[in-house]
Amino acid sequence: MPARFESVRPLFEPFLLRVERPGRYLGLERNVVRKDLAACGVTVCLAFPDTYEIGMSHTGTRVLYEIVNRREGWACERAYAPWVDFEAVMRRERIPLFTVESFARVSDFDVLGFSLQSELNYTNVVNLLDLAGLPVLSSDRSDADPVVVGGGPCVANPEPVADFFDAFLLGDGEEAFPVLLEAVARTRGLPRRERLLAFAACPGVYVPSLYDVAYSEDGERVASIAPNAPGVPERAARVWVERLDPSVYPEKPLVPSVEIVQDRLGLEIMRGCTQGCRFCQAGYWYRPVRELDPADVARMTKAFIDEAGWSEVGLLSLSSADYSQIEPLVACLAPELAKTKVSISLPSLRAEAFSVALADAVSEVRKSGFTFAPETGSDRLRRVLNKTFTNADMVRAADAAFSRGWDLIKVYTMIGLPSETEADLDELVTLVREILAQGKPHGIRPTVHVSVGSFVPKSFTPFQWSAFDGVEALERKLAYLKDRFRSVRGAKLKWHEPREAEVEALLSLGDRRMSRALLEVHRRGGRFDGWSEHFSAERWTEALAAAGVPKARHLREKDLKQTLPWDVVDASVRKPFLVVEWKKAVQEMETEDCKWGRCTACGVPGNGADTVLAEPMPAGFSFSLPSLGAETAAASLALPSASGVAADVADARDQGRGAAYAEKAKGAAYRMKATPDLLPLRQRRKGRGGASETAALARTFRVAFAKTGDARYLSHRNVMDVLERAFRAADLPVRYTEGFNPHLRLSMGPALPLGQESRHELFDVDVLDALGEAHLAAVNDRLPPGLRVTGWKELPKGAPSLGRAATEAVYRFTLPNGEELTQRLRIAGEGATTPRRFIESTWGVAPEDQDGIRVVREETVLRA
Repeated sequence: MPARFESVRPLFEPFLLRVERPGRYLGLERNVVRKDLAACGVTVCLAFPDTYEIGMSHTGTRVLYEIVNRREGWACERAYAPWVDFEAVMRRERIPLFTVESFARVSDFDVLGFSLQSELNYTNVVNLLDLAGLPVLSSDRSDADPVVVGGGPCVANPEPVADFFDAFLLGDGEEAFPVLLEAVARTRGLPRRERLLAFAACPGVYVPSLYDVAYSEDGERVASIAPNAPGVPERAARVWVERLDPSVYPEKPLVPSVEIVQDRLGLEIMRGCTQGCRFCQAGYWYRPVRELDPADVARMTKAFIDEAGWSEVGLLSLSSADYSQIEPLVACLAPELAKTKVSISLPSLRAEAFSVALADAVSEVRKSGFTFAPETGSDRLRRVLNKTFTNADMVRAADAAFSRGWDLIKVYTMIGLPSETEADLDELVTLVREILAQGKPHGIRPTVHVSVGSFVPKSFTPFQWSAFDGVEALERKLAYLKDRFRSVRGAKLKWHEPREAEVEALLSLGDRRMSRALLEVHRRGGRFDGWSEHFSAERWTEALAAAGVPKARHLREKDLKQTLPWDVVDASVRKPFLVVEWKKAVQEMETEDCKWGRCTACGVPGNGADTVLAEPMPAGFSFSLPSLGAETAAASLALPSASGVAADVADARDQGRGAAYAEKAKGAAYRMKATPDLLPLRQRRKGRGGASETAALARTFRVAFAKTGDARYLSHRNVMDVLERAFRAADLPVRYTEGFNPHLRLSMGPALPLGQESRHELFDVDVLDALGEAHLAAVNDRLPPGLRVTGWKELPKGAPSLGRAATEAVYRFTLPNGEELTQRLRIAGEGATTPRRFIESTWGVAPEDQDGIRVVREETVLRA
């Protein structure tokens, strides 16, 4: 039997070059934490049930990773879903699921935590438990098995996966997760049932096995959910942090070497949203609104850019423009970040002129398409949803966008919404035509990408009682839209398959009996259902039939008085409030945003006092990044004034929030302003050097670096990205390309094949000043293990490029021992001009298929 925490890397190392992107399985990040697991009192594996590239983009996982590892005697490592090719190797070779830090078996850890971000990842949860060698069902686990915990937005209805989890953490994890881990340590050695009872006493923890579910006589609905042990609460309550704490972010963030989906610095500036969109689960689940102070955002931005060298900063929230200090924050960040060609992205902007002007103010570095999310093309249906902007607002916003140089607008909509008619679909086509027409006065032939998804009712929303529209109805509506859009020049229609939405609806609205279907889907090969190429509607239909779970049971409209599967969870948003909102939707009535107006009595305690607005930027606050010569000479943006505040902004003091809240709310009422008090950065610049000026200053350095050890599993593209990020973070006086997507002017030498090491790789980089020894040390401090810059020299003007100068390469081979070695070397063919051809002609196999062969490029020979 293997020792606890023994590395399984020797088991999978021989197969790494036979699978896609092997670097994603090796933890090739800077600032990765590796502790002596055997010496730690609590060990945690955070598992993300999707690929590394998606999981590493998740900010919440990074925060929990930091919180746990910051604690003395605690250790946290990570695991991700292996792609199908590597999973096949793992199953064939009996390699268990492992962590990317120490390559220890996941089953050796005290706690296995899953982040549940999408219902379509549930088959991956089952698959990862199976790959780990753990009993998939909680009821089958022994006292020695890890405690399996689920968290994330999907736990707003944990019941479809309740049979797989020992516990769920409901709500924010920054404070509640450490409390749960303390209970794990305190109860070590006790019988599993006693431990679960202790966990249920922790804030925000729901233990499904401590509740019995009864069903109606016909089996069509949940009749009751009740505790089966004394001291267990009737309902498990969601928890949230009162204030966002900037200290939970790591001082040394994980910096991936493999390209990830959201390869940027993501900073959460606000959590929660009270706009009250009736379809939006996050808007109800994450209440109340809590904002991070802009000074803290600015400090973290500078620290993380200095440390990691990201080229983009994402200011994250459910609605970035509703952040009360968005104008002074952008005014502070934009001009400084532009100096080093770092862009700002503002996801979740509303389709209004304010958002266009705000995006334009930060778009000098990088300008992509502008996104509208109207959800529908119908003003009537938008009133049902409680989205207050109109088609006229969007047309004005499109005109503003085209006037500022945008030529692409993305429109995200849904079909299958409650009360939707064919007339609503027609209005979407009309809206897109009107948006396209706004380009002509500005000399633009715009493109509008229309993305159509299918509405899925979610728990803890006013639409939780709605029926799912059905695959046939959705496909009929899609066909209608496809036909109507064929004649709309400039519009491109994209859509999500209704059959995938149907499965999402089943897993969003289902009860515990859905676990039977999930097990059947997994037995039939289901995994990565969120990926269209791996999703199979037929597999789901067969599995549901085999499990005895009819679709209609979960997808039909529900009675307002019936017990819902998720009623065991107390989200703080009261059911009577949601009933009122459902009735107001039917009547197309608006509910105001309580962030600026009166409390709507949703159930979140505090009568609005829980809302935390950011403190204004302190007077004289300085946020500065180094200037890089004439290219970045700039004047800063002016901070906005408090003028133009609408008189009808509700007096917050009447809501018990106090005068301080009311004062901070002044000037921050987004809906009362047509445009932000910001000018585009390019209009504020003074004396900015142009392309010809920076070209005159440019000097080219030829840089040598080594790529050894695990870095050999990084692709040529990965290495380029890592080097660019390190040069940016080290404050080197680099020169950037011109255009809308600036990069370092960096030219790599001949590509090194994946799996090969090199002692002497080369690339050329343009800079605006000389590079010295201090620069060399700074770059190497910001490179991951296995990559190291060994030196550089300035090239004379007119020197040939690397592509022309490189004539040959010198390789060193480490070959298998044996008497035949000398003979094999002698008979290597004349055509063996590359290491691969040499090995294939000598051994008759590819390098990765021959044990014992190792290839190192010692030198790239340049023409004299």
